[in-house]
Amino acid sequence: MVDFITAFLKHTQESESPTSFWRWGAYATIAAVLRDSVYYDHGLRKTYPNIYVVLLADSAEYRKSGPFQPVTDLLNSDGIRNTKIIRGRSSIQAVLDDLSQDIGDKKTGMPIKGGSCILIADELASFFVADPQLIPLITDMYDYREQWDYNLKGGKVKINKLCVTFLAASNETFLREVYTKAAVYGGLLGRTFMVKPDERREPNDLLDVDLSQYDLKVLVNKLLKIKELKGRMTSSPEGHKIYKDWYHKLYKSYATHPDKTGVTQRIHTGALKIAMVLAANDLSLIIDVQHYQEAILQVTNLRENYGVYSMSTGKSTQAEIGAIFLQALWDMKGEGTKRDMLVKHWQDFSDEELSQLVNTFAAAGLIGVTVTGVEQTYSMTPKCRELFEKKKDA
Repeated sequence: MVDFITAFLKHTQESESPTSFWRWGAYATIAAVLRDSVYYDHGLRKTYPNIYVVLLADSAEYRKSGPFQPVTDLLNSDGIRNTKIIRGRSSIQAVLDDLSQDIGDKKTGMPIKGGSCILIADELASFFVADPQLIPLITDMYDYREQWDYNLKGGKVKINKLCVTFLAASNETFLREVYTKAAVYGGLLGRTFMVKPDERREPNDLLDVDLSQYDLKVLVNKLLKIKELKGRMTSSPEGHKIYKDWYHKLYKSYATHPDKTGVTQRIHTGALKIAMVLAANDLSLIIDVQHYQEAILQVTNLRENYGVYSMSTGKSTQAEIGAIFLQALWDMKGEGTKRDMLVKHWQDFSDEELSQLVNTFAAAGLIGVTVTGVEQTYSMTPKCRELFEKKKDA
């Protein structure tokens, strides 16, 4: 059976918006449907699958607002409406007021209870009315609250089961109007997935299309099954090992890769949230190997998108990156996949830098590249192994 994310990407394949925007739109849709129904219990706290996503592109040609209407339509569909949708210009005070009330559904008349919602901002800078409390509040709202009290000008607001997912679009110029210095160093940036285009699609005027393929019923039926998931999520033993090994290396890197923005220090939580979304996409409460691997790959691939905020103290030279890559391949007994490289060394080089390295080393006869489906595997050539053996002997 085809899962929701795969079906959603197929459903939107003729759009000019890049795949990365649709993929993260699908993640946000699942997160909004799950709301506070599932959680990962850590003992002292719980992690919920709500996420903050900003689709970032300077050029209008990337159609960064493309996912918003389909996501809205899906969440508004019959049988799905279980979370509040807040779209259009609003003040943070009005948002909190809406979340504190049980709002009646316009179609069914049944109230949508609690503080679960998705904030959809077609243009981030114009979504919120300027307010000095915006950044502290939106940052604080990221964490689930069983009960959250806040004093507004008009009185005290009480929100039950606060669980907020955020899907927005912006360009880097307008982004800075919201993601100010306070947002960057106060924790909001570290809680946000910044997603840039991963491709430039062919033009499509959409004047002559098969409208039958745009029927949302297939997607709605898949979301209905995701909506049924309830309770505690757990990890398979194999999945736990994948996450544990990655996290322990990440934790040790804090000392060598300082990051004042907090993106590095919070990325493990983001990976867990996406792994939960991916498990739910498979209609499972058990997070398995493939969920963790894909989640880690997706969140670490965003590293370069935070570069404007100077995540780390410095950038490695091409020679240093090359040395890291070859040593990593040697440590993998001479063979490793692109996925493994990016997951294990996401702080050392980006996807683009890795591709450049591979081309250089392949041309020099140091590595071989094989492609199976969408996966690339790198292997040391005898020439490269000989160089490392000499280094080892020395």
